Amino acid sequence: MADTYLLTRFSDDDLEAFILQRERASWEIQNHFCWPISTKDFLDPEKPLKIPELDDLLSGKNVTSILLWPPELSVSQSFQLPSLLKQEILPACENEMDALIPWPIEQCQTAISIKRVQNSYQVFALTTPRFPIETAIRKLADHHLEPKHIFPESILLSRENTAVLQGDQKSPGSTLQYEDQATRTVLLVLDESFPVKELVIRDPSPEERMRQLENIFFAFSMEGMALKKGRGFQYEHTPEGKVDGTPLILAGAKFLFPDGSLRKNLPDFRTGALASEHEKKLLIKQLRPFLFLTVLLIMAIAFDGWVHYKSIRSQVTAEKSIIKKIASEALGTSQIVDPIAQMEQREKKLKKQSLMLSRGTDIIELLRAISIAPPNNMSFELVSLSIGAKSLNLSGKTDSFEHVEIIRTELLKNPHIKELSVQSARLGIDRKTVTFRMGGTHD
Repeated sequence: MADTYLLTRFSDDDLEAFILQRERASWEIQNHFCWPISTKDFLDPEKPLKIPELDDLLSGKNVTSILLWPPELSVSQSFQLPSLLKQEILPACENEMDALIPWPIEQCQTAISIKRVQNSYQVFALTTPRFPIETAIRKLADHHLEPKHIFPESILLSRENTAVLQGDQKSPGSTLQYEDQATRTVLLVLDESFPVKELVIRDPSPEERMRQLENIFFAFSMEGMALKKGRGFQYEHTPEGKVDGTPLILAGAKFLFPDGSLRKNLPDFRTGALASEHEKKLLIKQLRPFLFLTVLLIMAIAFDGWVHYKSIRSQVTAEKSIIKKIASEALGTSQIVDPIAQMEQREKKLKKQSLMLSRGTDIIELLRAISIAPPNNMSFELVSLSIGAKSLNLSGKTDSFEHVEIIRTELLKNPHIKELSVQSARLGIDRKTVTFRMGGTHD
């Protein structure tokens, strides 16, 4: 099945369109259209583009459209870059071109061709304002000619083994390739087969263009670049006096699609923000398997998380039930609202009671010692008793001051009482009893 291609370019002050068909390795130009539209008028957004011949011819056909961008609208340069990551190469090229172009780099589109040289890159970069490209894309899209690629026009001159060179064709070196048209000459300087510089000479006089071509040739030679001068084909002139460029287009198509697929590493302005809808759809198509696998992975992770959540939730429910049951048994009540808080409150209460009764045996011994301390023949009335963690205070009544001392002596016989002294002792109001107060320590 034959493939159809559309190559559109600005030639002199005309807009040319070539419809080519490729079947295996055979190429054929089916149609060649030429409209007298200058580049300036074509890129004027206010002026409509009318090319009705192509509307019917290309309607419903699957055509690969390529626009060749004129050298008059771009600035080109070749330079070396250190070894960088792939995503860092284009920003580095834009930084290099920023010092060469007369436009703000933020409003420009840069196309690059790179070649690996040991630990560095040899780069051929072209920069052009983005607005003219957007205008061209929009105008061509109105006629179903939206270009899939936008290459510099000089790319047609970068063929290998087709130039008629002066000197030995097999010797490596730099070549100045050119295409001579009716009112202009397109030039491309090649370092062996890699592009170095794109130029254009505009003048209605062929002699003047040739003179400027010779000047450019010698200017490069003065810069230390040993050039060979060649041209792709011997052009034939039509009866109207125009140059026939169809051989160059056929050779350029074969160069762009050497094995049926587009040659890699070509400088293309149709990238990034200006990428064609086809390229965007292709990118989406390539991303679909990844997105599908990502969605499946997210769903698997979500399902696994939901299963773990359900398992943990059932465990938490079972443990809460066990804790509630234990709390009910420990607290001796079925009214369990917050088992943890209720058990902590019960624990604090028991600890408080434990502190109060922690010396229960000693306290009983102290009470027993106080109760048996006075002899049977002695009256003794205990009025108050205070037993602290280590302190002991008591007050009472007896018959005489001698009995107070006897009571103190008897209490000290108890091993739990370490010290005990009479703090006060006085005769009562009735003049018959002695009221006393003692204080001391216990173990």
